Amino acid sequence: MKNPSMRSICYIVAACSVFFAAAGCRAKEIATHEKSPANVTTINVFGSEQVDPPATKIPEDSEGWTYETVRSNELPEEGTINGLNYKLIPSKTDGSSAEKGYYVFHQYGDDRPYKILIAAGKFNTGGYSIGITNIRFDGTTLFITVKETAPAPTDTVTQAFTFPCCAVEISKYPEEVKVTGEDGYAYQRLITRLDETEIKDGWIAKFVNGYGEVSFNTYVYENEGGRYKYVNVKEQSTSWGSTKRDRSVLGIGIVKTRQDVVEAAKNFGSCGYVMFPGDLKTVHKVSEFLAK
Repeated sequence: MKNPSMRSICYIVAACSVFFAAAGCRAKEIATHEKSPANVTTINVFGSEQVDPPATKIPEDSEGWTYETVRSNELPEEGTINGLNYKLIPSKTDGSSAEKGYYVFHQYGDDRPYKILIAAGKFNTGGYSIGITNIRFDGTTLFITVKETAPAPTDTVTQAFTFPCCAVEISKYPEEVKVTGEDGYAYQRLITRLDETEIKDGWIAKFVNGYGEVSFNTYVYENEGGRYKYVNVKEQSTSWGSTKRDRSVLGIGIVKTRQDVVEAAKNFGSCGYVMFPGDLKTVHKVSEFLAK
């Protein structure tokens, strides 16, 4: 066997040097990755850790929020507050409202309660929820407080549209309803179709305004304590020139004075003229309603 030349020995030594140098760098790289990243600030959002700050402002009292359906430990599922009976309806995420706000329903007749449904809106994934955490009634205004929750950055969520909502049944409709989030957000009432049982006999006046195949009507009733209840109704012909009409109850309310009734009719678009029961062929001015 021939002795290796000096040039061959140099090649072998150089190759070994490169190999061990690379191995040393790799070992150093692995050791570096095994350590926690340096100079990384973590923040607490909804009780979980993430590196990036949240895209929206988080309420100061958000610590301790959960990602399950919200249910307050302090608010009983049903009870009575200042003569108003209430019953919480379990929250769900398969509602149908893509808008954020609240609806008022009364679909069961006089002996059944009203239902107030509060919607959080539309989300692209699961993991979002909303629930009622507090209810207060001062005799005229019903105050409802809700809490919305969002999924943690590390949560596994369903990849589907969700519409979180919650609801409460109440025994009678108050003069005013205010729905507020724990972050101070004021939920607006959204118009929806109510049951036609809201249109009853015994109304004392009806505001009417319309054009062509569509008319807007506000039925006025005397309520407890000298107040007035109004029911807003939209009527529309089932087809062009037809005498048959569809009726949709689009809103209800209770106000203190006749002037408040007029304002409600103006807002609905029914404040054209007034009709009184027993004299449906005569058109009266709004001033005649105010003078009674």
